[in-house]
Amino acid sequence: MAKPKSVLISGFSDRECKEFLNRGVSLSAWISVSKFKDEKANDFGLETYLHSDIRAMSVPVVVDVKLSSSFKEKLRASTFDYFRRHYYRNNFLEYSNLRSWNHLDNVFYLAASFFYDLITRKKIDFIVSSNIPHEGALIVLFGVAKLLNIPTIMLFQSHIPFRIWAMKDLEDYGKFNVFSGHNVPVDLPDIPEKPFYMRYNINEVYKRKYWKTIILQTLKIFFMSITAFAFFSRDRYFRNIFRLHGTKDRYRLIYHDRSNTEKLDLSVPYIYFPLGLQPEMTTDTIGLRFGDQLLAIEELSAAAPETVLVYVKENPKQTYHMRGESFYRRLNALSNVRYIANDFPSLDLIKNAKCVAQVTGTAGYEAALLGVPAICFGATWYSSLYGVFPWKNRETLAHALKFTPDENKLKKSYDKLTRKTYKGLIDQNYKALIPNYDEKQAVEQTILSICDMINEY
Repeated sequence: MAKPKSVLISGFSDRECKEFLNRGVSLSAWISVSKFKDEKANDFGLETYLHSDIRAMSVPVVVDVKLSSSFKEKLRASTFDYFRRHYYRNNFLEYSNLRSWNHLDNVFYLAASFFYDLITRKKIDFIVSSNIPHEGALIVLFGVAKLLNIPTIMLFQSHIPFRIWAMKDLEDYGKFNVFSGHNVPVDLPDIPEKPFYMRYNINEVYKRKYWKTIILQTLKIFFMSITAFAFFSRDRYFRNIFRLHGTKDRYRLIYHDRSNTEKLDLSVPYIYFPLGLQPEMTTDTIGLRFGDQLLAIEELSAAAPETVLVYVKENPKQTYHMRGESFYRRLNALSNVRYIANDFPSLDLIKNAKCVAQVTGTAGYEAALLGVPAICFGATWYSSLYGVFPWKNRETLAHALKFTPDENKLKKSYDKLTRKTYKGLIDQNYKALIPNYDEKQAVEQTILSICDMINEY
């Protein structure tokens, strides 16, 4: 395709934005990840919006954007369910109270008009996002872009140090059919390594966050109560009350009755299903319809042979924030499912399992490395590896249980997959994996990689 003349970037920092311009990319609009410390920080001459304002649609209303009825109908059919799930997810996280039952419809169509106006007015012909859209109104941006046939690039940080995945849309994640990558393979690890984000004492972290939130919200409520602020800003006042009330669930790790776990028999045939953390984009978004993890467990339970159990293990970082009473009632309705403690060694469960099943997490990848068949219900980066079976229907389990390990085939599939990666860093949490990290060099290489993607589209 011809070189884009008007590019919108979303989720990038000011340093990354500057590097885009240095590389000659014709930027016209920018959704920035953070506020600027001073006015001079944004001196790029671009139409700029804050990510947080876009997410909540706290932007000026666009007047007289005449979207056709057919455009609205197509956009709603393709995007609304996805938008609704994640908008409620964000409101749940922020303890925001929706003032009217049709507020969601209003935000959806306000976002549609806003992005349609921005794209047509700025003549946007290419969009690059530093992440898979999963927050509020940004989801609508990509729905509008798709209907207008505007090319898009979504990026996702790889667990491989200084590597990123690129896709045109969520459906391409794990397939990676559009972009060829830098064609630099990575050696297959000998044994699974514990992810860096699981290596710290989460209990201590949550304790600190718990008391910090309790003190902060109590002070806020106190000062708002003794002033007129509580009357004139009821939404913020009650939101602080809801946050205080929900703090215990948000930062209290799941407690288990260990009696079931102590009797756990690893010699019986079983399928291991480790639950993904929620709320979390890797579960709720790229999990697709199986962001409802119990739906995956129900499918697995129904497909399992009579002699095979399903061992469901809780995520070590999971709190009660997403595990209400209804979750356990639904789980307990499955007679061949056993719910086990979150501190039981995951590798032991993987090594002795007939099969490992998960929505999107790393346990499926670890299973593949150990020669154990893995089923993924959602979209995962490793879905093309030998020994990994993307869920299609209940026959998928039957195929997985007949799997025969082959290390050479696994290495070939890993080589082919990792060639699809690009050099770069778009998630700062992952810089911990990079020895002698240099931000300037990292930004330059990352934007150079994105330019390669744009040229390849």
